[in-house]
Amino acid sequence: MSARRVAVVTDTTSSRFYFGLWQRYYGAQFGPENLFVVTSDSGLSEFRPLPLGGVWHVTHAYDDAARARTMSAAVSFLLTSYDYVIRVDVDEFLVPDPRKYPSLRDYVEKLTRPYVTARGLNVYQAPDERPIDLEKPILVTQRRFVRAETALNKTCVTAIALDWGLGMHFASVYPCLGELFLFHLKRADIDMLVSWGEWMLPQVKGNSDLEKYYGQTRNSYMDTNKATLNQPLVRGWDVLFNDGLDKQFLDGITYDAANKRYRGPFHSTSTCILVPDQFTGTL
Repeated sequence: MSARRVAVVTDTTSSRFYFGLWQRYYGAQFGPENLFVVTSDSGLSEFRPLPLGGVWHVTHAYDDAARARTMSAAVSFLLTSYDYVIRVDVDEFLVPDPRKYPSLRDYVEKLTRPYVTARGLNVYQAPDERPIDLEKPILVTQRRFVRAETALNKTCVTAIALDWGLGMHFASVYPCLGELFLFHLKRADIDMLVSWGEWMLPQVKGNSDLEKYYGQTRNSYMDTNKATLNQPLVRGWDVLFNDGLDKQFLDGITYDAANKRYRGPFHSTSTCILVPDQFTGTL
């Protein structure tokens, strides 16, 4: 039986920050020729020389609704040639339960569902932790503290066309949680987060909400991290596969008939989770 054809697609305006790690991680799993990037006109020259399967560009200014439509269309197009498509942001890394699956490739090969919703884990930098060295393993060795946040429970592996909403948080199918974790590195390196905000500010000029979002200070970001890290520390696989949080998440999902998508409120745990040692070397 031949291996499944799997594509990975993201959208970004810069090859800096976490993009190099994204390219190496997913390229090692599925081959660089199966990685695709959606970017702006200004990003074309930056991405075209890189070893990728394709680079597509949009001509409109940054707009979250247009972004969701564009990525939904990109995934639908890729599914004409691939068995599964993975859609993630450049700071999102999918890792299956390492006790059962040696790699993301192995997980996708064994999938029997048409789509899967990953369990979202936000990774936090502690005040005494150094900036991330992107050339070295990250989980456990450099970053060990996460919080389960259902805003990151994203349906991001699919064999069928989906229509995502704002932020790619919900889609046109009811969430289906699996043995797959989405590690979100946005808050894993505060210096990089500040630099990313400075990069994005000119692109969202005139949008007061986004200007506020990307214009936060280093102290503001770190204060949020500290508040999370000051919560009770818990460990173990039962806190990663949190039945109570899963139920709270799924019970809140309703169907929005006007937009033909499912949606629901976001929840997070009131604890900080220590990443199990078994994740060492996975990312």
